[in-house]
Amino acid sequence: NAVYADANGNGTVNAADVLCIGLNYNKTHTTAASKPARSNETAIRNADAPVLNYQLFDLRNRPVDVANLQTGEEFYVAINSSKNSDLHGISASLDFSGSTAEIAVVDEFAQNGVQPSGEFGDDALALAHLDAEARQIDVAASRVDGQSAAISGELLRIRVRVVRSGKLDFSIAAAQAVAADGEAIAIATDADESAEAALNANAPIEFSANAFPNPFNPSTKIAFAFPQSSKVELTIYNALGQQVARLIDGKEFQPGNHSIQWNAASLPSGMYFYVIKTP
Repeated sequence: NAVYADANGNGTVNAADVLCIGLNYNKTHTTAASKPARSNETAIRNADAPVLNYQLFDLRNRPVDVANLQTGEEFYVAINSSKNSDLHGISASLDFSGSTAEIAVVDEFAQNGVQPSGEFGDDALALAHLDAEARQIDVAASRVDGQSAAISGELLRIRVRVVRSGKLDFSIAAAQAVAADGEAIAIATDADESAEAALNANAPIEFSANAFPNPFNPSTKIAFAFPQSSKVELTIYNALGQQVARLIDGKEFQPGNHSIQWNAASLPSGMYFYVIKTP
């Protein structure tokens, strides 16, 4: 007999399935009465979304310097939320693929290696699983009473043992969160924030345009920049206000710097104007 544990039906059995189990806990049905948790597979671009981060503590709850961790030592990894969010359940992966150290989850700690915040309730479901091949620790915690709770600060913690000392770096990935009605909650991670910052590091903050060379003969490059996605019309007019060329007709451009070359060899010498519209 086969036993299936893919509770959210995404084809993979992992910590995210705990969210669906928590949503449907103690219910009797043949089909899910609640919507399954949906994965936030791309970085969240919602400025109001809570951000997940992690902290490391020794067994006396003092901050840990990972560079000083030795083989056999144990420590806590706490996953925190930057602001209140009405959570029913949460799951995430602690990625350590860039590390040379070898670690293990202390399964005997709390419930399946995880100590969820008391806000998840006394009967909370919790799970931690180390995927040695992917070099990540999957964690999850969920309420089972059909309610959400406003939670900020520490959401859960796991206990980890150093099997072999070395460089150790974590990042939080694949974060998912659900409310009591099964709807996905926007949530971001430190990694998402870094990616967003890198993406926008050189992005323009306002619209700009210029042409070079100017004057020109017979061609010039028209450069323009947008702080957000825009559909663009670029039209050339002569000194009488007559349209002589349409270089761009409603094409959508992503945020950033762009340019187009205009060759006016077929037109008489004179003064020309370009107009950029973003409908």
